[in-house]
Amino acid sequence: MKRGARATIESIFVEHLFGFLTYEISATCQDGLIILYGDNGSGKTTILNLVFHALAPEDASGHRTFLSQVPFKRFAIDFADGHRVSVTRTNASTGPFTMAIRRRDGAEASHTFTLTRDGRVRDQDDSTYRPLLQELAELDLGLFLLPDNRRIQSTLYEEEAEPTLWHSQALQIFRSATSSEEALFESSKPQPIDLFVDQALRRATNWTRNQALTASSQGETDTNKIYAEILRRIAGPARSTRSPERMRFAELLAKAETLGRRSTDFSRFGLVTPLPIRDLLPILQDASPSKKGVITQVLSPYIRSFEARLEALEELRQALDTFSGIFSRFYNFKRLTFHLTSGIRIDLNHDASKIPPAVLSSGEKQLLLLFCNVLLARSRPSVFIIDEPELSLNIKWQRELIASLMSCVKGCDVQFLFATHSLEIISRHKAIAVRLQNRG
Repeated sequence: MKRGARATIESIFVEHLFGFLTYEISATCQDGLIILYGDNGSGKTTILNLVFHALAPEDASGHRTFLSQVPFKRFAIDFADGHRVSVTRTNASTGPFTMAIRRRDGAEASHTFTLTRDGRVRDQDDSTYRPLLQELAELDLGLFLLPDNRRIQSTLYEEEAEPTLWHSQALQIFRSATSSEEALFESSKPQPIDLFVDQALRRATNWTRNQALTASSQGETDTNKIYAEILRRIAGPARSTRSPERMRFAELLAKAETLGRRSTDFSRFGLVTPLPIRDLLPILQDASPSKKGVITQVLSPYIRSFEARLEALEELRQALDTFSGIFSRFYNFKRLTFHLTSGIRIDLNHDASKIPPAVLSSGEKQLLLLFCNVLLARSRPSVFIIDEPELSLNIKWQRELIASLMSCVKGCDVQFLFATHSLEIISRHKAIAVRLQNRG
């Protein structure tokens, strides 16, 4: 899906953040990429969180409570098509606030949020609250927030519960263990990053399978149309097809060869079974002139339906090709592959030994976590927010990171919003990097 104006954040404004910081942030890149940098304590992380929670339409998920707890006077997000989402107070403080969405036609939905004594957002008056949530939902944005602890949040799926492997019963067993056994037990516990990587791998695999199923359904629909057309031709009046028949046969032969080559690119991801062109070509080439008409009539629906399926799967194939290629450039002595049946696999280059993700380096895990989640953003207009994308990455990887992220979503309606301390990222993208400078 190509980038649409509505999905693009054009500017962000915050007045009196923490009581004294005022920023005007404008996207200076045509693709909508925004890179924030500034001193520690300048509010970069808070701004990222404000964007995520201000745009999230889900009810009873803590989004409005987060807004209530951050001190500021006004916060606004402007989109390229004229939409504006704003949160305002009468002064720079925490607590009650008014949230509004102004559409490009000038119409506005707004609601004032009040709080309970313990700081929670009260049950709201549905007459203005529900229309506000509806307007947020109609922005049609998928939102992703990858904070520095790497526990991703998204509006596209529910947050998974903590794994129960290390529950109280397991701990009870080890209460009587020796100190060395306790140390071994503790050292074998999965680290948070490993749990998050496993979730990301599972989500990426499931997303790919769902995309393949959807595309295959489209291909099946196209196939049905093809066979319906063939039946109409057969049932229609007879026509002299002697000369065109030979031409169609030659075209059929050429198309079969082309599709045979193309299908190998799809089959390495398990998207299709390769067209058996080595078996077909000798038969077709040795066919007598009297048989070519029959062969064309019988084989052309199959060739056309196979082509329709490849066309339906082409965007997914390109995405998987880019996805796996990115890791080939980053990882040393390893390669990443994907197959629809087995999912994502990492192997050593020299002997094809499978590597569990848990034994990867911290930087390799960060890349895997990041790009698996970015893959999910391709299917709809999205804003992907990342705090410190450079975490655990060496200088070389930092230099290549932004270009690789952009290539992963090329042609899709995905916008990135980063906050970084990386001089490598800032210097390579200084034309679009925005330094947070207090205007208040």
